[in-house]
Amino acid sequence: MDNTLTAMILAAGIGKRLRPITNEIPKALIEINGKSMILRHLEMLEQVGFEKVIVNLFHLGNKIEEALHKNSPKNLEIIFSKESLLLETAGGIANALPNINTNYFAVINSDILTDYNFINLKNKILEFRKKDDLLGHLILVENPPYHESGDFSIAENLVSNHAECSLTFSGISVFNRKMFDTIRPRTACPLAPILKEAVSKQLISGDRHSGFWADIGTPERLAALRNKLEENNNNLPTE
Repeated sequence: MDNTLTAMILAAGIGKRLRPITNEIPKALIEINGKSMILRHLEMLEQVGFEKVIVNLFHLGNKIEEALHKNSPKNLEIIFSKESLLLETAGGIANALPNINTNYFAVINSDILTDYNFINLKNKILEFRKKDDLLGHLILVENPPYHESGDFSIAENLVSNHAECSLTFSGISVFNRKMFDTIRPRTACPLAPILKEAVSKQLISGDRHSGFWADIGTPERLAALRNKLEENNNNLPTE
């Protein structure tokens, strides 16, 4: 293992709920204010000192690869983890592990827009390297209207399954590779069951992000986000 600051961007999804947009454009390349979601993430990661980013690919993956070859931060090493079948989140991460030569790494969904400062992910990785007592760290946000039941709560800095689920997983996290070591290569595997098991064992910490966060899961949400930014002079809202 080495100490290269590494992140993974999840970009393999089909984006069924975003059809017909995603029939031609992968979610990661959908533009907000003239810039693709994935390029925003890459620029933010470079700015705070990440050195290596793994991008998993499946649906229209060649378009993502081509776009990033043409335009991506020069100080980032970008490696593509190609999937011959859709492996879901945990399966995709496990498939990418041979390209991740560090115990802790950040994981970010490609279809979110946020003002969350990725330097916090860097700091959490550095903190975990000293302690190495947890399997991960989740960034949680207030439950959006379309997910009122939430995913988790936070109790004494640990993520909890048991209390009222007042918060939603943002798709921003840090994980220890041990979370995925038991997943067989090229096997489809969702993240939720693995995550909930680790949470039940009090092995996942968490923070609440109170700033701006949105995902573009449907055409309606995408349109609403674009309208909101236009009303705000193309700046992220501060709420």
